Amino acid sequence: MRTLPNYLLFGWLVVGIAGCAGPTGSTTSSTTPGQTPGADETLEQRVERLERDLATLRIDYSVVRPSMERIVSSESGLEARLQAIEGAFGPITASISPESTDVAAYTPPSATAFPSVGIHLASYRDTENVKRGWDELVAGHGDLLADLDLKVVDYRSAHDGLYRRLVAGPVDPAAAESRCASLKDRGIWCQVVPLDER
Repeated sequence: MRTLPNYLLFGWLVVGIAGCAGPTGSTTSSTTPGQTPGADETLEQRVERLERDLATLRIDYSVVRPSMERIVSSESGLEARLQAIEGAFGPITASISPESTDVAAYTPPSATAFPSVGIHLASYRDTENVKRGWDELVAGHGDLLADLDLKVVDYRSAHDGLYRRLVAGPVDPAAAESRCASLKDRGIWCQVVPLDER
């Protein structure tokens, strides 16, 4: 933990002493009501009073010091975090500076800009059944599936082992959602899934 610089420690001590001092600069913490400090006070009484005031300040300081040290250490931690963040954004912040006014013209995304998805239609244990299921689905719903390709996607379930998923695609997301909704209207289960094009 970082310790407080001496000037801060002395500053707090001076503030503490000044807080005990009245408008005339004398301390009033140990005087009895009606007694003016220094009026009927002997030198010995004044020294005792100042020692008590100093002891009170030391107690107050011992309570305040840990909080001050926490503030200073958290400030240094924040500075390090801020420097790390600024370092990470260094090249990026230069690209968004107000001086750069060049704005590229808008170009609409091409059809290939959308991620390819597929329509998951069924799951089987072996590839033969996947192909048989595909043939049956195309025969019954060719208007929605004939232009799509059969994709066999392996899926390993933690409980049931390996499945082969029958996925039709690739197709853009909007068309996949529309076709899947039409298939569901016909009583066919389906789900739009992302395709791995590797």
